[in-house]
Amino acid sequence: MSVRRRILALEIASLVFIVAMIALMASALRLTDHFAGRVDGVHKRFEALADLDGRANNYGEQVANAVLLGREKLDDLKTARLDMEKVFARLNQATRDEIATLGGLSEVQAELPEIEENRRMLELYHSIDLNATRALALQRDGRQVEGIQLFSRDVAFRLANELQPQIDRALQEERAEVAEQLDAIQDWQFRLWAAGVVLAVLALACLVALGYLLRRAIVRPLDEIAAAGRRLAEGDYAQRLETRDRGEFTEFAEAFNAVAASGEKNAAELTARTAELRSVSEQLKIIDTRRTQFLADVSHELRTPLTVLRGEADVALRSSADAGELRQSLERIQGQAKDLGRLLEDLMAFARADAENQPYVVTEGRIDEVVTLTAEEAELLAEPREAKVKLDLGDDGSRVEADFRRIRQALMIGFDNAVKHSPPGGTIGVETALLGDSVAIRITDEGPGVSDEDQPRVFERFYRGRNENELENEGLGIGLAIAKDILHRHGGTISLGNRPEGGAVLEYILPLAGR
Repeated sequence: MSVRRRILALEIASLVFIVAMIALMASALRLTDHFAGRVDGVHKRFEALADLDGRANNYGEQVANAVLLGREKLDDLKTARLDMEKVFARLNQATRDEIATLGGLSEVQAELPEIEENRRMLELYHSIDLNATRALALQRDGRQVEGIQLFSRDVAFRLANELQPQIDRALQEERAEVAEQLDAIQDWQFRLWAAGVVLAVLALACLVALGYLLRRAIVRPLDEIAAAGRRLAEGDYAQRLETRDRGEFTEFAEAFNAVAASGEKNAAELTARTAELRSVSEQLKIIDTRRTQFLADVSHELRTPLTVLRGEADVALRSSADAGELRQSLERIQGQAKDLGRLLEDLMAFARADAENQPYVVTEGRIDEVVTLTAEEAELLAEPREAKVKLDLGDDGSRVEADFRRIRQALMIGFDNAVKHSPPGGTIGVETALLGDSVAIRITDEGPGVSDEDQPRVFERFYRGRNENELENEGLGIGLAIAKDILHRHGGTISLGNRPEGGAVLEYILPLAGR
């Protein structure tokens, strides 16, 4: 299978699992809405029944007061009757609302007895209220004893032994229904959780397998090409790359073989010209200091962005992150590539003219943004030593007028030095602070610091400290000199000293915008 087809398979698999996960989430939301509606409907009916329980007791008391105390209690009885009618109306509405939330015919049929139960309780209440009216009529006609007997037998007794048991039974049924709905919710939660776990495991296994196949289809040919390239660089022009079953790498293999064949053809000519090359090499020894300085600047300035590019690429290749995080890595790689191109153009201009003539593009912006961006890139420099970069912004969004690409270049020089002199697992600090009309940027490390003998000369071009060889640090000693030149052109200063708690501190000071 070609690389393109494997990439397509990986994309299709990712899309399928994403759609499946969306469908699972949609099902979960739909079930959540359904159960929420069911529980809300049951709760409203339960509240109506509880209110009916209280209103029925109040109604019985008001009837008793009216029968025993006479007409002065009739207004309270009217209010109690009106309350009973309202609560029965609310109970019927709550029952209809509960049935409206049901999704299937079987569920609706199971809830229909509640409507019949409401009707029976309302008819029973009307029958009891009719007897209460008769008892009040007997009391009004002076037959109070008969009225009291009628109230005791057909009102109070029926309220306590007929209506109240129906209300209690309905309340118990609603409690049981709430418990049933909660059990159903827990059951569906478990099912959805299990389905999500299974889907996640399948997605992980499928994507890992497809990713492994894709990586093998890319890495193995690249390793063979790299090994052949190293042999070609060592002068082995006889070796060739296999062109069959190479897929997307066939054209590259053919071009490589053509280069090797051409090199093999010219090998004899190269041998004949060896004497001439020796003569030319003698002339190269008299290259002036300016060209030597230019080459040193090239080697130093290219190393840091290339390290960032390799680090970002390694993170992207071995990462299991989603497409958004991979896109961020690619965008940072693209930004470094653009900076690298601009750097090469500047270095070519540096070879043709004085360093004082290098163009600076000055704009106004916030210093904390460039410090944050540079600190993120410095984390890749610190990764081999397992060091951490700690950021502390205290400049309150200060703005400066500067060529921010140059400022990033100066900051990366400071981070590079801090990483070199930090112990494994150490912390590299970077902080900003306001100093009157200026802003300070400080980069600290936990290394051995700067010796008294080295401190006066640390900003000299090509000067390397006494302990650099012992620390096995590479470089030509031009980084701090370049950083000093950049700060000087911006009207700022740079200094390197030691912290009281140990380690070095590199401080940049830039004037604020308009100063």
